Amino acid sequence: MMHVEVQIPMLDISYEFEVDEGKAVKGLVGDIISLIEQKESVSYAGRENACLYAWEQECVLNGKESLCGQGVKNGDQLLLL
Repeated sequence: MMHVEVQIPMLDISYEFEVDEGKAVKGLVGDIISLIEQKESVSYAGRENACLYAWEQECVLNGKESLCGQGVKNGDQLLLL
């Protein structure tokens, strides 16, 4: 498990998440969106096209690969797009 900060620009908030660094990013995105929808009582319209941008790597993460497989480390900041 690792901790990452996920920024959600459409809501102008960020959350600290503990995530499974070995899980595919696409699955993590779905989990993160579900938690945000519950916490903020909103619906994320672009759910099927959502992705994560990694500030440290300066790229959109591949949904089929894991966080650690793409160089994301504990404490990194991600942006939900």
